Amino acid sequence: MPTGIESITSSGWILSYSTANPNVFDFAEDTAVPVTPTSKNVDVYDLKLKHTCVHTLNNVIYSIGSCPRCLGTAVYYDIAFTGDGDIVTVNKVDKIIQEVEKITLSSQNPFHPEYGMHLISRIGGATSELTNVIKQDLIRSIKALKEYQLRQSGFTAFSAEELINDIIQLNVTAVTARKLVYEVKITTKSAGEVILSGEIII
Repeated sequence: MPTGIESITSSGWILSYSTANPNVFDFAEDTAVPVTPTSKNVDVYDLKLKHTCVHTLNNVIYSIGSCPRCLGTAVYYDIAFTGDGDIVTVNKVDKIIQEVEKITLSSQNPFHPEYGMHLISRIGGATSELTNVIKQDLIRSIKALKEYQLRQSGFTAFSAEELINDIIQLNVTAVTARKLVYEVKITTKSAGEVILSGEIII
């Protein structure tokens, strides 16, 4: 390479630029040295979206029934920050728990029709029938999440603690006409058993 030229190789391409004139760039395909992607077994993080509400907002303390943040549910969904200014994240088992809860909160996705609960289309159905339909929705969506993890594992090195292996048991119970609770027991690739539970409001 001529003197005064620097290069960076990335993803099979060479980016060359002149040290004399750094505004001049040249792209060329690198056919001589193929780039092999490498990965490490690291934990994959996601933003933590569900938080326990302390009913304090703008230095005003509210009762749970009048809290404008959680609207009386004791939890709220938002991006939160640590005292150091970092975004609060989840990984491993907590990440799976959040992923399953996302399924229950997701409506129809035109790009991933196999994912989500489609709850809007279920409104008005008999509770006994709805319980079975939601159970099937959960099974289908968790299997879709497992397939998604498998596809992504070629690019992202998931921890074995957050890779879904199998669904052992899944129960959906109607508490009221509008509230159901679910409990899912799964195994992960690390051979651990995880119980995921939550509620669905329709």
